Formats: sequence, C-alpha cells, structure tokens
Amino acid sequence: MSMDLKPNVHVGWIIAALIMGMILSALDATIVATAMPTIINELGDFSLYSWVFSIYMMMTILGMPLFGKLADQYGRTKTYLIGMGLFMLGSLLCGLSVNMPMLVISRGIQGIGAGAVVPVTLTIVGDLFTPEKRAKMQGIFGILFGIASVLGPSVGGYLVDKGDWTWAFTINLPFGLLGMLFIGIFLPESGMKQKQPIDWKGITTLVLGTSAILMNLVLVGHSDPGLRIEWNSLLSLGLWVIGGVFLVGFIRIEAKAKDPIVPLLLFRNRVVALVCAIAFFTGIAMYGAIIYIPFFLQKVMGDNAVVAGNAILPLMISFVIGSIAGGRLLLLFTYRSVLATGMFLIALGFWLFSMMHADTSRTVVSTYMGIAGTGLGIVIPILTIAIQEAVDKQWRGSMTSASSFFRMFGGVFGANLMAAWMSTKLQQGLSRLGTIPAISLPESGLSADFLLQRQASGTLPPELMDY
Repeated sequence: MSMDLKPNVHVGWIIAALIMGMILSALDATIVATAMPTIINELGDFSLYSWVFSIYMMMTILGMPLFGKLADQYGRTKTYLIGMGLFMLGSLLCGLSVNMPMLVISRGIQGIGAGAVVPVTLTIVGDLFTPEKRAKMQGIFGILFGIASVLGPSVGGYLVDKGDWTWAFTINLPFGLLGMLFIGIFLPESGMKQKQPIDWKGITTLVLGTSAILMNLVLVGHSDPGLRIEWNSLLSLGLWVIGGVFLVGFIRIEAKAKDPIVPLLLFRNRVVALVCAIAFFTGIAMYGAIIYIPFFLQKVMGDNAVVAGNAILPLMISFVIGSIAGGRLLLLFTYRSVLATGMFLIALGFWLFSMMHADTSRTVVSTYMGIAGTGLGIVIPILTIAIQEAVDKQWRGSMTSASSFFRMFGGVFGANLMAAWMSTKLQQGLSRLGTIPAISLPESGLSADFLLQRQASGTLPPELMDY
C-alpha cells in the first residue's frame, strides 16, 4: 500500500463520495451529447461542435496518467480534491459560456479534472480493500457507471426541454461539492512514502502532437470560408507534419523513459498491438454514435431533445446485453470467433446508419442502435480480457490503461474526422445548389451554421432541407 491512512477512516462515506464522482463522470458525456444541438442553436459556430467532446476526452486521456502519479507523490485525498475541483470549475464555466470558444475551453478544464476521477477512485478502492473485496467493489462501480450512462440521455433531454441547456453542466455542482466534502472529511492521510518521476516530456509531446492533428481536422471543412482550409493545402499538410513529428518524438521519449506513460516494449506482443488497434477503431464507432445520432435525430428528423436523447438508450442497453452475452460465448468459443462476431455487428450497425434518411422510422433507428451497441458490448470487454491475458501480471494495469487510452483517443480522432467530413460535404452541397430561392437569409448568406439553426427549418424550401 503506497498510501498511509489514518485509523479513523470512514469507509462507507468514502465509497458514497467515490460513487457520486463516478456517476457524474458517466452522466456527463451522454447528457452533453443530448444538449449539444440545442447549445448550437443558441451559441452557433457548428465548426466547433465536435471540439466540445474531443477537448474533454483529450484532456481526460492526458490527465489520467498525470493524476495517477500525483496520487502516489502527494496523496490520494489531495489529488482527488484537486481533480474534482477542476471538474467543478469547468462545469461552472460551461454553464456560464456565452460563445462556443468559451465552452470549448471550459470543457477542457472539466476534462482535466475528469482525468483524476476514475484512476484515483480505483486507486483509493485498491488501498481500502483486499483483492477479493476490491473485485466486488469495482464490479459495483461498473454497474453504477453503466446505469448512469443509460440514464444520461433521458436526463439530458429532460433538462434541455424542461429547463435550460446550462443545467446539463450546473447539475454537477451540488453533487460534486458534496463528494469533495465527504472525501476531505472522511479520508485523512498521514503521509506518502513513494516518489515517482513524472514524464513531462512525454506528456508535452503527446499534447502537442495530438493537438496539431485535431486542429487540422477542425479547420478542414470549417463553416466559415475565412477559416476553412483544404485537405491538400500547405497549412493542412504542415499540421499533419507537425503532429507526426511530435508523436514520433513522443515514441522516442517513451522508449527511453524510466517510467513511461505507455510501456512501448510490450507492443512487440502481437496481441497487445492488435487489441490497441481495435480499441482505437471501436472508440471511433462508439463516440461517433453517441455524439452524432442525437444530432441527426434533432436536425434531420425534427425530434426534440428528449426523443433524441432516448434514442441512445438502445445503444447503452444493448451494450450491457452484449457484454453479458460475450462473457457467456467465451465459455463456448474462442476469443477470435467471439471478437469477430462483435466486430461484424459493429460494422453492420454503422452500415445501416449510413442508409438512414429523413423518413427513417424511430423504430428502425433504435434497431440499428441495438445492433451496433450489441457489437460494442461484445468487443470492448473482450479486448480488456485479451490484453490482460497477453502480458505478465506486473503489466496488466498499464496495458489495461493503454487499451482505454487508444479507445478514447479513437473517439477524439473520430469525432473530429466525422465533423470535418460532414462540414465539408455540407459546404460542397451548398456550392452545388447554384441559385437559392428567394427566402429570408442572414446578411452572411446561406451557411452551415444558418441551416443548422432551429428557425431555419421553417424558412427554407422542402427540397433544400431534403438535400
């Protein structure tokens, strides 16, 4: 145990606080996904839509290894309180945002704090319980995390329709502050014994490399012609090169680091390399569905926030069913065959998504979500089991984190890639329309931002909206 706990630790109150923190982190993604179309209506600037998600996930990814080391150096309590404090500050600033750039920056702050919640929570559980009880507690946390994820879309839709979109962020404040109070009072620490160096060079190069690539994806197909760049432009190519150089530097630094963020040596294992590659693409699929299906339902099919939010429920419920089914199938079949089945269902679900249009029924959409969710539920847990079995026990924690890292980075990359592709296709469509019928347009002309505003649907001709 790397943490010295004072004898008057109140385990029940500590667990209650940790559960609140985990539930907040689970609710946040799906609540915000449901609220985002409404936020775009008020704040505009559709080009930054995906950044609200990607900056949160990117900062969470980068915060996880950093806060894990800080917890060893300075204590679980201090690190958790700092992380949750940043999460609360980011939530408050999100609710106060008056434009999209402010919202994106605030989500970044929120994401940094969220990067402390999961790893420090699991570390505290590891300090408090024996291995046998630890597995049981982590199972309870997993169930609660799943329930919160399922309820998130409905909660988000209700808050947006019955209240205000700012509630999607400010709802975190009372529960987060209460959790911080419990941890501060009931989890005293007497001191730390272990000191570990923080791989600042690795963290810096990773941030710069991923930021350059993500910035390129945002600028490509930007809704503002003054900011939009082409895929083959000098600036776009330059950002790709800059991102690649920093990521290569990150790999070289990690190869020599005494305590690297990701132990690169283990990637010589083919199972490890394959699992991380699959995790990357499942991240693209999972976060792509969570982010853009509600957007499609509200902007194309005309649903309100509650209906659009509830559309994610089949994905979440089928994910749980798929996870249970995948575990049972492993008792009868090989890893490879079960994994292939799950990946086939994911591919089928997303091919069906590509066939959706304005007249697609909600039942059909729910069916498509169920197919994709079942595949994701089968694949993701099996990836974790496979990578843990492929390495020695001493590396299981690092490799489990690496799998999660690649899945979340896939979500970040995919969200921005999809946004760039969608914005580019929309601008190309507008340019091919030629003369626009005599309708009331803003002084700036017909743009992606205008088309995505709620009031635009009543002023544009049907053939234009169908296009």
